[in-house]
Amino acid sequence: MPRSSDTRRAVLDGAAELVAQGGPAAVTIAALSSRSGVSNGSIYHHFGSREEVLRKLLVGCFAELMACISTSLDDRPAEQCLRSLVGAYLDWVAAHPGKAAVIYGVPLAAGVMANHGNDVLAAKGAAAAPVSEWMRERRALGEIRSIPDWAADPVAFGPLHEVCRRGLAGSCDPEVVADAFWAIHAPPLTTPAPAA
Repeated sequence: MPRSSDTRRAVLDGAAELVAQGGPAAVTIAALSSRSGVSNGSIYHHFGSREEVLRKLLVGCFAELMACISTSLDDRPAEQCLRSLVGAYLDWVAAHPGKAAVIYGVPLAAGVMANHGNDVLAAKGAAAAPVSEWMRERRALGEIRSIPDWAADPVAFGPLHEVCRRGLAGSCDPEVVADAFWAIHAPPLTTPAPAA
């Protein structure tokens, strides 16, 4: 008899494959059962609904990505760390296209954010906490630009998101993306005071 964790993993892996092939709409209970080999009843028992499968999948994939990129953030100079973060991010997305499709496709799927938005945002915030904390510390030291909280995701990570949404992670020049990413985060140039 399979363990509950194995059953849940099989369903989530199947859901990631379905999202990668046909978007969130491809994730139906029947398709999940066929793909994962888990009965409809068992899917409902472990998750309760299709929406909950997508929610758990989204949160899990995002947590994996954050764990991967947070290893790039250490005591090196900020620019080196952020350039390493870009490489880790793009490498992860290229190596996990199904999971990347979940991160970039599922939040827009009706139901998941509409019905579980606060839960998803809280889980994503917890997963991103090490990255957010490193950035807060470096901002306080003046090593990176101060970016308002509302802009952290759309502005600060904009170049990475757009490259990944367009499916270019494995084929783009990571240096070009790293240059754009650093340009957003680089501290503003200070103008010397005029001589008296």
